[in-house]
Amino acid sequence: MDFQGAEIWRRKYTPWGEPYPFNKQHEPILYGDTILSMEPLDGNPPEKSGWNYLRGIDKRTGKTLWIAEDGTTAYCTSVFGLRQDGRPAVLTGRGGCMMFRSGR
Repeated sequence: MDFQGAEIWRRKYTPWGEPYPFNKQHEPILYGDTILSMEPLDGNPPEKSGWNYLRGIDKRTGKTLWIAEDGTTAYCTSVFGLRQDGRPAVLTGRGGCMMFRSGR
């Protein structure tokens, strides 16, 4: 939205569903003109099922600028900061889970 309330762009987050019933615990992070968001890959390719990817989104256009190579899970929250030399950095957990079966 602009300052007059007009919509500039819209982005729809489509989480993956079964068998991954996790809530999204990663809030967007704004750095300069880039919004850092965690989302599944476009089209949810089966070989990447269950993983989300940190992506940079242009705050003015809503277009994806980049997507991280490694996936993370919906219940990991990234932390943003500046390195000692002033360059931006994001620390994010990859996560994982263990499945137990009772045999019943």
